[in-house]
Amino acid sequence: MLTLHQLEIFAAVVATGSFSAAARRLGLTQPAVSLQIRGLEAHFGQPLLDRCGRGVRLTEAGQQVYAYATRILTLIQDLEAAVRGTTETPAGTLHLGCSTAPGECLLPRLLSAFRTRFPQVQLSVEVSDTAVVLDRL
Repeated sequence: MLTLHQLEIFAAVVATGSFSAAARRLGLTQPAVSLQIRGLEAHFGQPLLDRCGRGVRLTEAGQQVYAYATRILTLIQDLEAAVRGTTETPAGTLHLGCSTAPGECLLPRLLSAFRTRFPQVQLSVEVSDTAVVLDRL
């Protein structure tokens, strides 16, 4: 059975480039890391890593597993942060100064997206010629 623990270990091996470095990072023994990787490879029925000297390289299947594993691990981190409220939600006032052309053409679309993503942030925008913006800066 595929486990999250196996994916975490696999990602650590790929990120560090070796079983022993991953073991140190995770606070595990090198044999424990090897055992989990063997279990993951058994689950998929093929090697995920080419062991070359003291390092490792991803096989084609390993590349696929690594891509999914990093996405899954990122989603889990996002989930934990959202539920636990550990994400720092920006709040307060953001003062922006922008010259005329970008302020009229580019800024409205960007500010709309920004307000959607960070509704707690109040925006103070001044669109003026470049000299005034630089002076106010």
